[in-house]
Amino acid sequence: MAAIQAIEPDETRGVSRRPLALYRRRGRRWLATAAALIISLLFAIPFIWLVASAFRPVSQTFQASVDLWTFVPRTLTLENFQAAFSRGFAVNVFNSLWVTGVSAAVGTLLAILAAFPLAVMRFPGRNALFVVVVFAFMIPFEMVALPLTTVFSQLGLANTLTALIVPGLVHGLAIFNLRQFFLSIPREQREAAWLDGAGWWRILFQIYLPLVRPAVIGTAMILAMAQWNAWLWPSLIITDNGKQTGAVAIGLQDSAYTQNYGLAFAEVFILALIPALLIFFGQRTFTRSLSHTGGK
Repeated sequence: MAAIQAIEPDETRGVSRRPLALYRRRGRRWLATAAALIISLLFAIPFIWLVASAFRPVSQTFQASVDLWTFVPRTLTLENFQAAFSRGFAVNVFNSLWVTGVSAAVGTLLAILAAFPLAVMRFPGRNALFVVVVFAFMIPFEMVALPLTTVFSQLGLANTLTALIVPGLVHGLAIFNLRQFFLSIPREQREAAWLDGAGWWRILFQIYLPLVRPAVIGTAMILAMAQWNAWLWPSLIITDNGKQTGAVAIGLQDSAYTQNYGLAFAEVFILALIPALLIFFGQRTFTRSLSHTGGK
């Protein structure tokens, strides 16, 4: 009995400490969640103001007082969007969609065909070729933009959508990203396929690609975002407003003396909505792709 009575206080203290530790963990979790929400809201404030300005009259875009109505339009209107489409912005958005879609699809295929032999096949100079690829995507595009403009003009490709697509088809970062995923696949699977009589094409499309599908989707998203936000190259090679992309067309509507801020906000909202939806629905795949990059 004395031994039991001696143990009881320790057990009581142990039981009383468990709820306290649980409350502390919950408190830290709530604090972390609240901090994350506050930080997310701070990052979202510019976008909220953009959306509000796109749906409010131009006269209410800039207000003297900073209050709730700064982020909530007093008057909802679609006149900014009507002005955007009346000046042909829909054509510019279609050009961006076409250039982005073709570049992402063809560029991803070319990246697959380049990354697979660099990761799997054995041939002389493979590592040296990979070093060249890595250095290639480290060179700023601004260094080659002007000479490339002269080349495309001499080839008769100026003011064509082809000129916007071709430079973005081979992307060193896309090749590097896919190569790292291909390296993560065990060599035993390739050797087993060889024993079954499979060739390189079958090994690539039936074994490797299904295993790296998140990387392929993530690579396509990287190429799509690069083309969607491109500014320098379209502004150099395209002078016809009807063939210009949406990003450059927004800047072309400015003048030295007048500025329609409501029109600009509406066009920026349209241009930002499409990639935002793409990232929202593909964020899990995109995150998995980036988290495994450089794994080997």
